[in-house]
Amino acid sequence: MNHDLSVQMKKGLLDLCALALLAKKEQYGYELTEKLVKSTASSPGTIYPILRKMKEAGLLTTKLSEDSGGPPRKYYYITNTGRTALQEATRDWIKLSNTVNKMLEE
Repeated sequence: MNHDLSVQMKKGLLDLCALALLAKKEQYGYELTEKLVKSTASSPGTIYPILRKMKEAGLLTTKLSEDSGGPPRKYYYITNTGRTALQEATRDWIKLSNTVNKMLEE
């Protein structure tokens, strides 16, 4: 597969993956980024702009916490708007993946 196409597909799914992880529990930026990089083979430089964009869209909110004993960590939380977007994106993903799977099987 063309490398550029593979990168674009991953970028399009990072929002969905980030929302899915944050729906399970709030996470600080580095922790979330590491999980997304590991599971999607994306670069860390692509994750933070996506998180910033989702925060601006009202899908996420953040809070600084100094509980770690080290420097303050920025924790990301999914909002109600984000949960709704996650439900819609999950339905869209299931429909799309079913369609693609059927085409690949033919």
